[in-house]
Amino acid sequence: MSNYFIRFFLNLISFEVLKSLSSHKIILPLYHTVSDRRLPHIENLYKVKTIAEFRRDLDFFLRNYQSVDIKEIINSTKDGHKFSRPVFHLSFDDGLREVRTIIAPILLEQGIHATFFINPSFLDNKSLFYRFKVSLIIDALKRFDFSDSILNKIKSCLSPIDGSSVQRQLLNLNYNDTDVLDEIGGLLNVSFEEYLEKESPFLSIDDVHWLISKGFTIGAHSLDHPKYSDIALEEQIRQTNCSLEYLINQFDIENRLFAFPFSDNNVTLDYFNHKDLIQNYSFGTSGFKEDKIFSNFHRIPFEHYYLNAESIIKICHLKFLIRKLNNSNFVVR
Repeated sequence: MSNYFIRFFLNLISFEVLKSLSSHKIILPLYHTVSDRRLPHIENLYKVKTIAEFRRDLDFFLRNYQSVDIKEIINSTKDGHKFSRPVFHLSFDDGLREVRTIIAPILLEQGIHATFFINPSFLDNKSLFYRFKVSLIIDALKRFDFSDSILNKIKSCLSPIDGSSVQRQLLNLNYNDTDVLDEIGGLLNVSFEEYLEKESPFLSIDDVHWLISKGFTIGAHSLDHPKYSDIALEEQIRQTNCSLEYLINQFDIENRLFAFPFSDNNVTLDYFNHKDLIQNYSFGTSGFKEDKIFSNFHRIPFEHYYLNAESIIKICHLKFLIRKLNNSNFVVR
């Protein structure tokens, strides 16, 4: 179905009717960054909202929901308290620079609560997220002409997938392929260290202290952003605990909040029941799905290429109603 027909169909459905039918009164919108300028480290990975688009999303949320602190949502779940009106709480992953320069000032201006989930390994621009390396490599391949010799060397670094382009193969690389990305970056003269120094894509420690001083909440997002389904259980626990311990020691955080990098898909009960796990509450990305882990909340990604906030929420309500009919609205562990 084309983008036009999806939008046309969604416009026929009343948001108010869907909201009343699905009965969901809490939404947790998820973003990464907002910018009007080109971000080469991200543009080949997902849609970056412009400032105007972001403000339109906020206008929609404020018209239909009340902004609340994350503690209120946690307490409502813990105590069984139901909100009298629909509420929302924003969160932003990866600790990107625009949080300090663009996002937080807009949220303060409008009195909107938010939680920022950060990766300690990226703070102060000490290292670069492996997916950002992928985007920078793709950016170089798009913008410059390289010799057949260089391109063949790049192909030899990759695991060929039938019918897949080099770009698709690059996007399929995972956390364990960092050495491959560093080798390809070297072949293309793409310096990740220079990019970190010149562009400073991540927050600094001082930025995080400033966010806390303004009343925002800080949570952990693993040390360096692996997909948890790509790493062993003990490494999952290490990534979670070490990132939380860093935040406790560096920023004296009160609640041990953790957002799974990418998603919590295929994270098993062994993780949540692990005797050494120190997180209090965690966050996945399964929208309105129900989770047998009551301390694991689910957010809704809002960085969509052609849908606005209202359309994304409509889709979530529709999915919930359909899954409810066939008894499949739950996260499989």
